[in-house]
Amino acid sequence: MTRDQALGHGLSRHSIGRLVESGAWRRLARGLFLTVPLEPSWDSLAWAGVLLGGQFARLGPESSGFLHQLLPQPPDPLDVLVPRERRVEVLGPWHFIREAPGVRAARSVKDPPRLTVESTVLELADVRDAGEVVGLITTAVQRRRTTVRRLRRELDERARHRHRALLRDLLSDVEVGAESPIELRYLRDVERPHGLPKGNRQQSRSGLLYQTDVDYEEFRLIVELDGRVDHDGVGRFRDMDRDNRHALVDAVTLRYGSYDLAARPCGTVHYGGLLLRRLQELAGAATCRISGENASDEGVGRANSLSECQSNWPSRSTGHWPLADTSKPSSGAGAVALVRSMTCCLTKTNNGVVPRLLRGTTRPVIIWAGGRSLPRRSHSRSASASSKS
Repeated sequence: MTRDQALGHGLSRHSIGRLVESGAWRRLARGLFLTVPLEPSWDSLAWAGVLLGGQFARLGPESSGFLHQLLPQPPDPLDVLVPRERRVEVLGPWHFIREAPGVRAARSVKDPPRLTVESTVLELADVRDAGEVVGLITTAVQRRRTTVRRLRRELDERARHRHRALLRDLLSDVEVGAESPIELRYLRDVERPHGLPKGNRQQSRSGLLYQTDVDYEEFRLIVELDGRVDHDGVGRFRDMDRDNRHALVDAVTLRYGSYDLAARPCGTVHYGGLLLRRLQELAGAATCRISGENASDEGVGRANSLSECQSNWPSRSTGHWPLADTSKPSSGAGAVALVRSMTCCLTKTNNGVVPRLLRGTTRPVIIWAGGRSLPRRSHSRSASASSKS
């Protein structure tokens, strides 16, 4: 509360002085008081900065970003915007910035007064590097603080911006459903350069609870992109439940982290090629338009592993892939495909669903093939025994 506000509520100067001396009130700056006998909170100091700034003062980009939940930590000092003709010289945890009219939107929102979300995002982006801009844009949209259309309109209204071209590209990618930095990286470094089909983003399959990061529904393949946030502790069990539910509708889930996309984007495509050959066929052998490398050239440990594995897999003549085939077995016992040498490739990797299942095992892997007959060379007593169950 300012001195003028206290006087306006009927308190005398003597009463104000007595409240301060008794410790009931605390003086924050000349003519400004905290009306409780406690250490001031960050919110109290934010209000104090606006009151010290006077009429039309509002919190600056960093403070507004924290209150809009775009930044994880409160700024120190608090930035406060004041009209250009006003000069505020007060000691304390505040940094007063004089703003010229027309530089940013004049409208302020909420209490204490602050910049709009759109103005806040663009102001913060203007003083950050490209990597931080990606996280800022995706955070604002993912947390439903704003929309791509509002951000694009705000950007168009500004005559200058340091990252204008980058922001336009980012907004276009976020608009199609990429809601985090890792999802943007997958879209830009994996899906588009390797010619993979366009996946459905942030949608849920019929009857299921969870939204998926990228869903190639036609091929029954789901790609989940896991950053560190929300994927530890309880989040890890939620991921397990999600994968199990998708498995019940015959959808295979592949999971990638930041390292996979940053260090081996072409090998990431090869993962899908091992498990879902249809995708690689559609991608035209998945030659990366950035590196020029074929997706099958990395990620498996040695160059001839893929051919070795494929030599023991069922024939491709029918166009069906065992793991993605949901058709019921034909009359009779139904066929199974016995894959013994998959481990020659997959044990070389450290991530993914199938590698975890196969690593360290010498037992054959049973995969339902939807009524297809077994290749003669793969048939064994193990297959006969397994077909009875």
